[in-house]
Amino acid sequence: MDAKFTVHVKTVAFCHFGECHTGINITTAFEEVLAEYNIQLPTFGCQVTDNASNMVKAFKLFSVHAQLAGDGQGLTSRPNSRVLNVDEHHEGDDENVDGSCLLDVEDSEYSDEVVEWLSTVLTDPCAENSDDGIIDVGVRLPCIAHTLQLALKDGINDVPNVDKILKESNAAVVLFHRSLYWANELKKLTGGRTLLSAVVTRWNSNITMLRRLAQEDMWKCVSEVLANARAAGGSVNVPRFTVSRQQIADLVSLLAPFEEATDTSQGDGITISSEIPALLGTDNILSSTHYEQSETLTSRLRQALRDRFQDIIAKDEYVLATVLDSRYKLIPFVDTDTTGHGRSDLALKVCTKREASRRLSTAVEQSKRTTRSEIKLYKVLLQI
Repeated sequence: MDAKFTVHVKTVAFCHFGECHTGINITTAFEEVLAEYNIQLPTFGCQVTDNASNMVKAFKLFSVHAQLAGDGQGLTSRPNSRVLNVDEHHEGDDENVDGSCLLDVEDSEYSDEVVEWLSTVLTDPCAENSDDGIIDVGVRLPCIAHTLQLALKDGINDVPNVDKILKESNAAVVLFHRSLYWANELKKLTGGRTLLSAVVTRWNSNITMLRRLAQEDMWKCVSEVLANARAAGGSVNVPRFTVSRQQIADLVSLLAPFEEATDTSQGDGITISSEIPALLGTDNILSSTHYEQSETLTSRLRQALRDRFQDIIAKDEYVLATVLDSRYKLIPFVDTDTTGHGRSDLALKVCTKREASRRLSTAVEQSKRTTRSEIKLYKVLLQI
């Protein structure tokens, strides 16, 4: 980041990673790159990763190494870690499908219990042998855009009407992607346009698919081509819509705040200061939205936001970045503790304006006292 707060992204390394994707192997590979460039562990502020369990463990372990190095306890470069070669094991949950391997605790000096204990000692001000309770190097932050998609998935999962809309829409898309003839017939009616696919790894693609289908002219053309395909017979399995265009359009309107928040989070500029306002905005819109097809869907989406983000928006990195952004300052934060005073239990709760101000003052004072970095505050907040 330059003096004008313009973010410059550079690729430091792109290398083959042929080992099992365990947390310890990821940590080892990451620290090998740092050692190659003679980058000292204590110089790191924050790293952003997805929410796969192996990535969480990898950078929790890296945080321990970096903190120990900063405290003068060695580990200024990568530790002597043994790369494990065992059979791969895949979990069933999308959040944990990471190709990680089964790791026997006895096979590694860094068991989960050891890593958890070290992390607690290094970060908990009440823990025994803790110095100041602040971990300022090697901090892992979750990818907000990925976490939003997980929250969205949590909210719509097993909602009958939503499942029906997604399955029927996907079935129509599959037909036009598998049959060149009917795809061309659709393009003749639409002037060259076709339906868009929903891809698991492409965020917002479900909303994009539904929005295109819900367009009035596209809906009429798709319905006409599907009717012609059924009349023609043959071996093609032609789907039939039991949901209406308006039902699809209503669902798109309900999910639009998630799309906007995701786009904000994955922008090219500085996004960390916009996360709290974007999440609170999404929650507020959902609180005033009535979805006729399912009385519980909006509350499920809000609960999913709370479950996924309540701890995240309480982190100093996000609170301080928001306060330091001239667009927001203290605006997103509440005047007093509103717990139990009119706010829904589902609402994302942020700290008070007084607490946000206190955190900023504390961070400024720490930046003056620290000897680990010239400007620790900016290192923590802006090198993300």
